[in-house]
Amino acid sequence: HRPLYDWYLDQLGIHHPQQIEFARLNLTYTVMSKRRLLLLVRDGQVTRIASGLLSPHDLDVDPQGNVYVAETGSDRVALVSPSGKVSAYVDGLDGPVDLAFNLAGELLVCELRSGRVLAFKSPTARRVFASGLRGPHGLAFAKSGGTFVNDWPGSKVVKVGTDGRIDILAKVEGPVGLALAPSGIFTSRSPRPGSCRGSNRTAP
Repeated sequence: HRPLYDWYLDQLGIHHPQQIEFARLNLTYTVMSKRRLLLLVRDGQVTRIASGLLSPHDLDVDPQGNVYVAETGSDRVALVSPSGKVSAYVDGLDGPVDLAFNLAGELLVCELRSGRVLAFKSPTARRVFASGLRGPHGLAFAKSGGTFVNDWPGSKVVKVGTDGRIDILAKVEGPVGLALAPSGIFTSRSPRPGSCRGSNRTAP
């Protein structure tokens, strides 16, 4: 996708040619297009819940039904209310690509370009959850309180402890997607734009 593609070209110091891409997202009952969010219900009907977004990348929902969208093209997290109103939850981010609520109710946001993961209790209450990564891209949470983060250009999956300590869990080429399962940690790999392969690593 665009942020990863741009990162490669920036590192190589070459011209940015036009990129056109088509891909599926495996999100239950939700489809994200470049500028719209659609909700799929069980009877197959499609309802548009938001439009006007610039490169929405990831989303999560709070208990009140508000949808939080990592709007990569606008460097912000957008907030879509249950009525469909779109507003800025937080602006001025540096390449937000993935987000999710942790077990403490904080909204964690991966900033691909800054190498940080930020945690938000509210738009004005933020903290740096993790830093020093080359490009965080994917989050998953353990019931024990640990947080797992993909470092895409760093080719590794790290574990961030409750004390903030970062440990390398696994070396994986280009990890992007991340999920926990009883059998271990699963990640999808995208070593270069346009490719994606599967991998998994059992959590310690």
